Order: sequence, then structure tokens, then C-alpha cells
Amino acid sequence: MTIREHVLEYIQRKDYTPKTKEELATAFDIEVSEFREFFRVIKDMEKERLISFTKKEKIIFGQGDFLIRGTLQGHRSGDFCYLLPEDKELGDVYISKENLNGAIHKDQVEVEVIQEKKDSRNAEGKVVNILTEKRDPIVGTFQAVKAYGFIVPDDNKYGFDLFIRAGDKNGAKNEDKAIARIDNTNPKEKNPTGVVLEVLGNKDIAGIDITSVVKDLGIPDVFSKKVLDQAAKVPQEVEEKEKHQRVDYRDLFTVTIDGEDAKDFDDAISIDKKEDGYVLYVHIADVAH
Repeated sequence: MTIREHVLEYIQRKDYTPKTKEELATAFDIEVSEFREFFRVIKDMEKERLISFTKKEKIIFGQGDFLIRGTLQGHRSGDFCYLLPEDKELGDVYISKENLNGAIHKDQVEVEVIQEKKDSRNAEGKVVNILTEKRDPIVGTFQAVKAYGFIVPDDNKYGFDLFIRAGDKNGAKNEDKAIARIDNTNPKEKNPTGVVLEVLGNKDIAGIDITSVVKDLGIPDVFSKKVLDQAAKVPQEVEEKEKHQRVDYRDLFTVTIDGEDAKDFDDAISIDKKEDGYVLYVHIADVAH
């Protein structure tokens, strides 16, 4: 295979990231003594319009109609996305909703630039290939509409409500927090369709907001066996060796001041009546001890 053939084969690979001629020479293990000949071939290929150079002197196939590979990141307004290129030297590319072509927030895609960057404005592009559909479960609020409904994602970057058919609600009721799976993102349809996987509970239940965030971030919500085994070994009574370091208030009638829906009960008060008044005790548990 000649240098010319090698270069053409290399820069047309799907995983090719644009490189300078020096970077290309390094990728081909070209000896320093062969640089002049290699660069001459590159120059001839440019004259023949087989390749061209970006503004940052990176080699691309053809005359600039090349694709940028990266990951879509939705804007918090939900109105558009940016492509975050794999090649960090390339700027982010603005993608309107009309040019997403079925791709959504977090997908890995290839984008064609349709408007070059100008002044402070990002280049504009359109999605031409979806490389990897990043279909993480979506956490949101179920909104009932007659027999069907929608999941309104907690993450605004998705930019859409997920349509849930009557048979795919899995028991979800209006205003329930739920986890749903995307089934279809047909670009001709306004809303992708999905299926409810799990109902977390009504959005107004105490603690549901925390549960929703934990589920959305994929944080484990069950302790490992190792942790549970260690917790089981913690004594439920104060050990004798600890008593001399503490003042014992266990005979006082004590009530917690934490709310009924609190996650822990570590704050409390006691009142002791004396001849000349009252003594108020405020107890704060040393939960780390």
C-alpha cells in the first residue's frame, strides 16, 4: 500500500479524529528522514482535492464536508442541544430541535456542520448519524391525560415529555414520581414513546424528591452486605468503658424535636422542674461516635 493509499484509507475510517500532518506522520511511524517525502504526498493530495485542511491545520477527507463526532448535551431550556466533540480542539456545535433527527440528550452522534462559526456564535450543525443511543431510564413526574399520560423528566435537558400509552403506565397515577424507559424516538413524532418501569410515589410525599435524585443519578440505595454486617456489630447500649466519659441523662423524660417524617432522630429536649424554676436540656446525639 502506497503512502497515498494509506492516508486515504486512514482518514476515511469511522473512528478517525482529524490530525495535523505532523500528527499523521507520527501515527504512521514515519521516520524523520522520510518527512519531506510524506509531506510532499500530502501536498499533492491537497492539490488533487482528495483532502483539505481545517482552520487548525487538521487533515480531513474531501473538501470540508466532514462529520464531527461527539456527545449531545441538551440545554437546560430544553429548546436545543450542543454537540460536545470528541476532538477537544473543535468548538461546541449548536443543534436545533429540527436538526436532531431523532437523537436526544446524551446520545453519541455524528454531525455535519451547516453553518460555520461566526464571531461569538457557535457553528451550527445537524445530526446525520446516531452512533450510540444513550437510553438511561428517565426519572420524572407522571401527568395523566384521559387514559394515557406523559412523563415530564426532572432533567430539563431532554427537551421533551415522554408519551405513555394506557397499557404502559404500570399503575402510575397523576402527579406520581416514576422511572420510565424510552421505547421510540421517531423524529417525525413530537414526543418519544416510553414505558413506566417503576412508580416511586406521589411527588408530594416527604423524601420522594431525594429518592428521585438518587434514582436519576444511579446511586445505590441498598447497603452492601459488608456494611450491614458492620452495622449489626455496633452495640445498642453504651459500653461500660464509655460511661465514665459521659453524663447519664437516661432517667430524664426526653422527647425528640425532629419531625415525624425526619430521616433520623438525633435532636431532643428534656425539661426538669426545680424549686426555683425549670432546666431545659437540649440533646444533640453524636451520631458519628
